[in-house]
Amino acid sequence: MTKQFRMKTLVSLVSSIIVVGAGSVSANQTSDVLPEAKSGECYAKVLVPPVYRTDTISAVIKEATEKLTIIPAKYSSTTERVLVKEESTTLTAVQPEFEEVEKKVQVAAAETRWVRDSLKGEISVSAGTMADLASSGINVDEATPGQCYYEHFKPGSFKTSEERILTSAATESLDVVPAEFTTSEKRVMTKAASKRLVEVPAVFKTVEEKVLIEPAKSVWKKGTGPIMKIDHATGEIMCLVDVPAVYETVSKRALAAPPLTTSVVVPAEFDEISVQSVKSAAREVRTPVPAEYTTIEKTERATEGSLSWVAGAPGSNSIHGEHTGNVVCLRETPAEFETITQRIVKTPGRFTKASVPAEYTNVAVQKLVSDATVSKIPVPEETEKFVKRIKVSDASLEWRPVLCETNMTDTTIIDIQRALASKGYSPGSIDGVLGRGTLEAIERFQKSNNMAQGGLTFPTLNALGIEL
Repeated sequence: MTKQFRMKTLVSLVSSIIVVGAGSVSANQTSDVLPEAKSGECYAKVLVPPVYRTDTISAVIKEATEKLTIIPAKYSSTTERVLVKEESTTLTAVQPEFEEVEKKVQVAAAETRWVRDSLKGEISVSAGTMADLASSGINVDEATPGQCYYEHFKPGSFKTSEERILTSAATESLDVVPAEFTTSEKRVMTKAASKRLVEVPAVFKTVEEKVLIEPAKSVWKKGTGPIMKIDHATGEIMCLVDVPAVYETVSKRALAAPPLTTSVVVPAEFDEISVQSVKSAAREVRTPVPAEYTTIEKTERATEGSLSWVAGAPGSNSIHGEHTGNVVCLRETPAEFETITQRIVKTPGRFTKASVPAEYTNVAVQKLVSDATVSKIPVPEETEKFVKRIKVSDASLEWRPVLCETNMTDTTIIDIQRALASKGYSPGSIDGVLGRGTLEAIERFQKSNNMAQGGLTFPTLNALGIEL
C-alpha cells in the first residue's frame, strides 16, 4: 500500500471520528496565531487537557453538640372544692292569645284616564293626541269624566299665479376675419463654413517583456496526514512551505509613431426660400344675441288645513270640516274593595323566670413543688480526612508539531499500531492503514495519559516509543 493511498484513506476516515475533549475551553484560551516554524514542519491545533493537583483536607463530619438529661417536676397532693355548675335562671314561655276580625281592603284603586273610540275603549290616548286636544283650545285638566271629543279636519285653500322664467340668457355670436399675406423670395444660409479634421493613425511595434507575477515566499498550508477531530476547533494541520517566485513573459505593442490630424476647409451652404409677410392682421367680429323667456302657471297654498275637536257628538261639516273618525273619552273607573278576615294578637306572649342555685364537688389536686430541669453534657465534634482534586489550569487549544505526510515514513503507521497494541490499546488489524480503530486507540491512549488530543503530536509518539 503506497503512502499516498494511506493519506487519502486517512482524510476520508477522519471526518467521521468524534473525540470528546476533557474540560471546557474558554475563548481566551484559543489562539489563531500560527507558531514560529521551519520549512517542512507541520502543526495542528490540539486540545491540551486541564491540569489538576491533590490536597489532603480535614472535614467535620459531625459538629460538636450536647447530651441532655431531663429531671422531671415534683408535685404534692391536696383536695379542693370546685364549682361544677354555675348559678342560672330557667325560662317558661307563655304563648300569645289571638282573635279574628273582618276588614275591608281596597284591591283596585279608582282610576280616571283618556281612552280611544268610546267610553268602553281600553286603548289609552297617545301623548300626541293629547297635545292636539290642548292646541285646539280644550282644557283637558277641566274635562268632565264620561265626556267624549270628536276630531274634525278642515282642508286649506290654494291660489294660482303666472311667472316669467328665463330660458336662454343674452350672449354674443363670434366670427373671425383671417389675416392676409404677400409672398417674396429670400436667400438663406443653411450651413455655416467650417473646418474638417482628418486623422492619421498611430504606428505600433511588438516587443516581449518578463514580468514578476508573485515574489518567492514561505506560507502556511493545510497539511494531510493522521489527524483527529476533538471538536470544530481542533485537528487542523498547518505546514510551513517555501513557494518560489513566479514570472510570466508577455508580448506588448509599443508606440512607434503617435497619431496626427490635418484640417480641410468646408464652405458655407445657401438655399432660396419663399417668405410670406403679413398684409393685414386677423380681426374679431361680435354680434349680440338677446335673452329668451317663457311664462308658466304656479299654484300656491293660501291657507293651511286645521284640526278641531267637538265635545259630545260630531259637529257640522260646513263649520268644523269632516269628522276624521278619531274619538277620545275621559273614562272614570271606581275603586274595588274586598272583605277579608284578620287574625290579630289579643294578648302578647311572654316569659317567666326562676333561679337555679350553683353546684360544687370535691376534687383531688396535685400542686407543683418544683419545675422540671435539664442537665447538659458536652459532646465534641468528629472529623475525617479527605483527598481533594483541585484544577490548576483549564483545558486549552494550542498549536503543536504533529505527524503528517511531510514528516512520516512508509512504516510509521504500522509502528504506531504495534506500539498501541503492546500498551493494551488495540487498534484492530495491524495493516498500515490509519482507520477508525487506530484513531480511537490513539484517542484512548492520549486520554489515559492526560495528553493533548486532536492530532498525532510528538509527545504522543515519544510516549509510544516511535522514532522518526
